[in-house]
Amino acid sequence: MRSFSYLHYMYHPFQNPMSIDISGLDKLVLLHALWSKSSPEYVRVANGVYIPQWDVQEAQKALLGYIYKLNGRKLQVDLCTDVVDFTLYDTHCGSGTSARVVTDMKSDFY
Repeated sequence: MRSFSYLHYMYHPFQNPMSIDISGLDKLVLLHALWSKSSPEYVRVANGVYIPQWDVQEAQKALLGYIYKLNGRKLQVDLCTDVVDFTLYDTHCGSGTSARVVTDMKSDFY
C-alpha cells in the first residue's frame, strides 16, 4: 500500500494555493518577467563578478524543463505545463511576486 506524503500534497499543482494558470501566455515573455523580478545572486554582486544579462537562446533551452537558475538568477520554476507551482519562486523572490507578474501579463494580454 502506498503511503500518503505531506510533500506530495504540498506540491501537487492542482491542490497547492501557489499554483497559477498560465495558459494563453507566451512562456518566453513570462520567463523574462519572472527573471527580471528575481535579484542577481549576492555572491556575484559582492565579489564584483560580472552579472549575466538576459540571453534569449539560454531561456529557450531552459523552457524545456525545470529551471533552478538562469543567467545568474534563481527562479526554481517549471513552465512546461499550463498550471505552474510558484511556491519556491515566491519563497526566493517574495510572497505574491509570481501572482503579480502573471496578473500584469494577463491584463496586458486581454
